[in-house]
Amino acid sequence: MDSLETDLKNLEKMFIRSDKQDNTPKTGIRRWLYIPVEKRMQILRDLMQPYARKNL
Repeated sequence: MDSLETDLKNLEKMFIRSDKQDNTPKTGIRRWLYIPVEKRMQILRDLMQPYARKNL
């Protein structure tokens, strides 16, 4: 579990660094497709959660 958190932190750093390096204006479809770093990290954390089986 510690390794997973480390991996997520490293990915977040990479996302932030690449977000700062990309200083071109976001226009048109690029702005529409852009996902903020916080949202990317939330999606990753949600995907990494174990599947909770629903009782039917």
